[in-house]
Amino acid sequence: MAKVAFLLAAQFEDSEMQKPYEALREAGHETVIIGLKAGEKLEGKKKKLLT
Repeated sequence: MAKVAFLLAAQFEDSEMQKPYEALREAGHETVIIGLKAGEKLEGKKKKLLT
């Protein structure tokens, strides 16, 4: 399967990220979340945190 990266910045739109992310994982792809700064905690508009 493929390795797919999601490039995110603070205040990303949670629903626009979460559905494709989950669909790709369920299909067996490896997903990686990349922030603009190494080690940065990412928080979406609905206050969901990603590390």
